[in-house]
Amino acid sequence: MIMKCLDSDFLVAVLRGDASAVPFMEKLDQEGGAATTAITAYELLFGARLSKKFQETDEVRKLIGKLDILPFDEKVAEKASEIHASLKERGQEIGIKDMFIAAIALSHGSVVVTRNTKDFSRVAGLATEKW
Repeated sequence: MIMKCLDSDFLVAVLRGDASAVPFMEKLDQEGGAATTAITAYELLFGARLSKKFQETDEVRKLIGKLDILPFDEKVAEKASEIHASLKERGQEIGIKDMFIAAIALSHGSVVVTRNTKDFSRVAGLATEKW
């Protein structure tokens, strides 16, 4: 089974109780194999801290605690440098965090679950699934 790497747009929707995200998350819980990246965990925790509501930070911790967290390591750094150079050469750069998420997902053979297919589709070989 291919691991699903959950992007921040999806996890924020889950935290907000979005009517389309919650059933998708329940399906992923049943299937197993759901993960996110250390970059996405950072994005969620940062957003919760900016909200100044401690309960939001706790909710984020509970949610990411249920997922495998894929790290940014040397293998990912190598992949990210390849992606970045390729995108820059083509004049199609994307945000650094999305590039790091793509590199992590590719390094782990994961599919990125996101609605941000516009940016992620620029990364050669990256599989995405729109929720």
